[in-house]
Amino acid sequence: DLYLRGLYLYRRRGAGLADARDLFERAIARDPGFARAHAALASTLLTTPYFLPVRMAAVLPPARAAAERALGLADSLADAHAAMGYVLAESFDWPRAEAEYRRAIALDPAGAEPLYRLGNLLVVTGRADEAIPVLEQNGIPMISVLPTTLAELRSTNDFSFSGGITGGGGVYGLLGAPLPPPQPARVTMPAMPRRASAVRSHAVRRRSTMVD
Repeated sequence: DLYLRGLYLYRRRGAGLADARDLFERAIARDPGFARAHAALASTLLTTPYFLPVRMAAVLPPARAAAERALGLADSLADAHAAMGYVLAESFDWPRAEAEYRRAIALDPAGAEPLYRLGNLLVVTGRADEAIPVLEQNGIPMISVLPTTLAELRSTNDFSFSGGITGGGGVYGLLGAPLPPPQPARVTMPAMPRRASAVRSHAVRRRSTMVD
């Protein structure tokens, strides 16, 4: 199945994102009304710049079109709202992105990706206290930006990325990082893509300045 193969590659991230895009586009060509494929294509396009030499500005318009198409086909599909939230987040539209993520979660409370992305968005916009229960809701043990664990997050509620930090081309350099496993066990921090590393470096500098 083209869609399932594409979903597998999308979740693995890395160089396979290019093949994931191709598989989703082929699935859409076969069935233009396949809303899940449109939503997955949007998310894949937006994740690609974090792993491959592709500019966010180049993928944002087709990603928006794919997310809009998914919503037009199935407004009750959680994946479609999650994809649109991702589009809006990469467009610096925090309030609407949050609304879309929350809509996705309401439609599918067990969906890991919108929970993860909403939690990261809350951290980025300086609302770490709100992020903790969101990330814990699905047993997510850590986030891919400083502070790296929920325990650390609890002690750094003054930590904020608000103000449009880009990390080199994406909005905040963390939403493209691999999703953590759904189990609540502590995991090892994955290798961060270049954009996430840039955000992390900025965070360290900012935190050092605040301490000084």
